[in-house]
Amino acid sequence: MTVPNNITWETIDNLESLFALKVDWDEFYLKNSTSVPFTSPTWLTTWLNNYWQKNWDLKVLIGRIDDSIFTVVPMYIQNTHTFFNKRTLYPIGIGEPELKEVSTEYLDIIISPEFKQETLIKIKEWILSLNVDEMIWHATLQKSNILTLCRSFSQPLKKSEITRYIVDCQSWSSDKLTKNMRSRYRRGLNQLSKLEA
Repeated sequence: MTVPNNITWETIDNLESLFALKVDWDEFYLKNSTSVPFTSPTWLTTWLNNYWQKNWDLKVLIGRIDDSIFTVVPMYIQNTHTFFNKRTLYPIGIGEPELKEVSTEYLDIIISPEFKQETLIKIKEWILSLNVDEMIWHATLQKSNILTLCRSFSQPLKKSEITRYIVDCQSWSSDKLTKNMRSRYRRGLNQLSKLEA
């Protein structure tokens, strides 16, 4: 498919401008959403509202065709000033202080599928232009856009393989647990009940 001439790219570098896009971003997300709730604008803007630090640099790439969003690359840079200054690129949703960690997982870049290959090339150029020392991205899915992008870089990837387990909630019941796990499950429910959770 031919890439249209009316594509525009914008780097958003402040929270006010990003939050002003939430309605359009939500609309784009609903049309192109994955089954991962952590990629939703609601999750990411909530994370920003709770964990954002003034010394971080917001870097969100928005691609539009006419006025419609067709890609969102939600990232930011943490600058570490120790013996060596280091610029680390993170996706919005990870990088909060460890004691406050919320374990956001399976973050991704959301791309409208029509121009995926061309868009990944543009995103790669954009990331390289940010002049960062490293990019950290945790827990990617095998078919994610970010993993496809990372494999295209010439720098080596540090990776570890793990397995994702998904429980079929429609056929799950506590009767399928072992006796020990049923006991732990009931204790957990009792604790939640006492907290009125």
